[in-house]
Amino acid sequence: HAFSTYLVTGLLTDRIVANGGGSGAAITAGLLSMGLMTAVEIVDGFSVDHGFAREDMVMNALGAGFSVLRSTMPGLKEKLDFRLQYFPSPGSSFRPLSDYMGQRYLLAVKLAGFETFEQTPLRYFEVQGGYFARGFSKQEKLLNLDRDREFYVGVGFNFGEILFGSGGPFADTRAAPYGRKVFEYVQPPFSAFTTDNRR
Repeated sequence: HAFSTYLVTGLLTDRIVANGGGSGAAITAGLLSMGLMTAVEIVDGFSVDHGFAREDMVMNALGAGFSVLRSTMPGLKEKLDFRLQYFPSPGSSFRPLSDYMGQRYLLAVKLAGFETFEQTPLRYFEVQGGYFARGFSKQEKLLNLDRDREFYVGVGFNFGEILFGSGGPFADTRAAPYGRKVFEYVQPPFSAFTTDNRR
């Protein structure tokens, strides 16, 4: 929930700015995304499978708030990303939104955003802290998987900088702004060395 609302807020902020929105674009986007996610949660309240969850609303608010902070605090967007990493779980097709066992969420501190590193090879790296959970969905319970919550840290590659940054192979292409944007939200599998020794 936090990531979904964060993503929606960030994308709406970009669209509002592109359409001439001013300094309040991020706050407007945050309010719109909270309205949308609140409506989704109310609909869930009538669902037998889901139900209304106050915890989801708290996570929605945290995701929207972090996106607003990242867009309004100078330099923060260049230094910090909140991303989803997805790799299909065993026996699952490609379902990044509902295959919870294949999801990981992480914060990436991008060295390229710091003046000390921006002209050095270290700009291609980042420090990551992440979280994943297993054994909580209905499908995972049917598989008799133990419940597990795990935090991890790692060192990863900043693909936005490697591919689209200064000197990158696609830096001067029309795709560069879109490519950088994708890698602000998505962490490719097998692209970091982490303490859990998985992906």
